[in-house]
Amino acid sequence: MTHCLQAFSEIDAALSGARRILIASDFDGTLCAIEDTPAKVRLTARMLAILRSIVACERLELAVISGRSLEELTQLVPLDIPLAGNHGLEISGPRLSFVHAAALGLRPKLRSACDALTREL
Repeated sequence: MTHCLQAFSEIDAALSGARRILIASDFDGTLCAIEDTPAKVRLTARMLAILRSIVACERLELAVISGRSLEELTQLVPLDIPLAGNHGLEISGPRLSFVHAAALGLRPKLRSACDALTREL
C-alpha cells in the first residue's frame, strides 16, 4: 500500500478528472479548535469564509459530520449543506432528511438517562 504522501500524483489525477468532489469534514477539532467546553466552540470568520467558497464552487460538495446533535450542528454551521449529527444517526440538508429508526426509538430512554444524570450531578 502506498503512503498518502507518496500518492500525490495519483490523487491529483483522480481529482482533476472528477466531475464532482465531496469534502466531508468533522466539526470539532477539524473545522474548529478544541475548547475547554463544547459550548465555546465556534467557526472562525476565516473558516466560515473558506466553507462558503467551497459551497460556491460548482465541482465541490461539502458535508459536515459531528457527534453533536443535528439541532446544535445546524446552529453552529450556518450553511445550506448536508449535516450529519450524532455520528450520522440524524442527517439533514438540501432535499435530505434522515433519522435512524433505532435511534429515534431510543430517545425516551436517552432523555430519561440524561435527566437522571443531571439530578445526580
